[in-house]
Formats: sequence, structure tokens, C-alpha cells
Amino acid sequence: MRAYLPLAPDELSDVKPPKRQVIKAVVPLEARPDDRETILEDALDEASFASLQLMQEAVIAGPRVVAVGDLPDNAAFFEAWEQIDSLMADGREGLEIVRQVLNSRGEEDANALVETLFDEPLEWYDITERTRLSEPMTPNATEN
Repeated sequence: MRAYLPLAPDELSDVKPPKRQVIKAVVPLEARPDDRETILEDALDEASFASLQLMQEAVIAGPRVVAVGDLPDNAAFFEAWEQIDSLMADGREGLEIVRQVLNSRGEEDANALVETLFDEPLEWYDITERTRLSEPMTPNATEN
């Protein structure tokens, strides 16, 4: 089953993924391809929102980060980074909106920015790029 683990950016440098319950995409066998895609996107959106909440609670800034992998139906956690296939993280535009959300003064402003943020797709990274993404910089900082 496809599983999504919301992360704070600083957790990428940990020896193991945090023992936090994952968000699972439960796709019925009879689901049409469009429905399957919607279910997967909804689970990713839920995890990316949880990543934003983790940063708000820890008072840290950075990209939303979600670890993605497959887990057995009865598993609730990733036990090792090797279980994770890829990472999804904000690019430059998304990172700028995240900073605005975290610095917003009122709930109305924050909510409007969050809506804008979810229009920005997360970028795909191979799990081997985990340590690079843990560095305090935008994921695309080397691009010109």
C-alpha cells in the first residue's frame, strides 16, 4: 500500500525516519485510473499539509517534505530509510509560499496562502538525494 510520511526538513538528516504514523492511500481494486490518481494525490496533499504543520509547531522554515514508499497493510511506520522510494519537496515557488505562510500574521492570510501553496506541485527526488535535501537551502538553489 502506498504510504506517505510527512517530514520537517531537519528530519531528513536523522539516522532513521521519525516513528510517525504514515498516511496511506487506500485504493480499491475496482478503482478507475482517474479515481486511483485522485486518491494518491489526496494522500500526498494530506501529508504535505502535515509537513507544513510540523514546521509551524517546531518554528522552523523550509520546504514541505513527504517521504513516499510502499508498506504492508498492517504497518503504520517506516522503520528505515531503505523502505522509502522517493521524496517530494517544494521547489523555489512553493518554498517562498511556505515562508509566507509561516510568517503570516492572521489566520485569514495564512489560509489564503495555504490555498495558493497547494496549487504548487511538490517536486520528485530520489531517496538518494535525502542528505542533499536536508541541507539548509532551497532544493533548487543550484539552478540558475
